[in-house]
Amino acid sequence: MTPINRPYTTFYSSAVVTIHNTYIIIPASNSHTRTNELEHIDSWAKHNNLTLNRAKTLVVIFVDKKSKRTVTLPPPLPGITRRTTLKILGVTITNGLSTAEHIQGVITSCSQTLHALRVLRAHSMPHSALHEVFRAVVTTKLCYASSAWWGFSTAGAIQRITAFIR
Repeated sequence: MTPINRPYTTFYSSAVVTIHNTYIIIPASNSHTRTNELEHIDSWAKHNNLTLNRAKTLVVIFVDKKSKRTVTLPPPLPGITRRTTLKILGVTITNGLSTAEHIQGVITSCSQTLHALRVLRAHSMPHSALHEVFRAVVTTKLCYASSAWWGFSTAGAIQRITAFIR
């Protein structure tokens, strides 16, 4: 099986090439094949003169938090860290497919930007310039990849965003 996303490669001055941003999704029914899948990616990398950095490799097991069934997690893979969140292109997704942590981080970052705008206003920056900075920074942060994470957001998280914009 080949990786789902074509791996991106980064070239360093020492001519070492590593795999970055490759995601492999294995359904729970095939969790017993995860070691073989990882070995396949490792052999694919070697065949293409790349290296798989296992120290930076993460495992996130996505679970349905609303399900009443008890989920038995497979044993951890040696040398690979198990996490509950995954950051893909700047969007944080939890193992329950929640974006609440991402939204909280974006609102916190935007609040810090608002504080900086207040300081600029206190130093007599024109209102039109403040509005441009707000639109360029805050609106952009709030809208970044929103089409990807909006559907995973709860009503409470959307209300927090709406309240922040007001």
